[in-house]
Amino acid sequence: MQGGKMGQEKLGYEDVYDLVKLGLSLGQASEKALEDGKLSFSDGVYLVDVLKHVPAAINGIGNVSAELNDLSEDEKAELMKRAKEEFELDDDYAEEIVEESLSVGLSMAKLVAVILKGRKKEA
Repeated sequence: MQGGKMGQEKLGYEDVYDLVKLGLSLGQASEKALEDGKLSFSDGVYLVDVLKHVPAAINGIGNVSAELNDLSEDEKAELMKRAKEEFELDDDYAEEIVEESLSVGLSMAKLVAVILKGRKKEA
């Protein structure tokens, strides 16, 4: 995550955070589903939280690159704080978890966007 440029209006990081939430929610859903060592149909309930983050992640995906390039150190710290509090992350691993969650969220949102685009062409 990179710092922003001085003298320009800040873009914020909400779309970046939407992707982080998507990735984190998938990680937490997987963790819950595998707590008993088995994956079963009843574990599908954990995907509900993941699915609620998909629309915002897809809608904002076009802004993510600009937001990341504009991200200040203060915004990065704020994003990390929000993620640690909302998802109860361990301080020692929070930065790595958030960066990987962003990567996963970005990949998931891109995949869903391409699928939706491809399906619209069929119609």
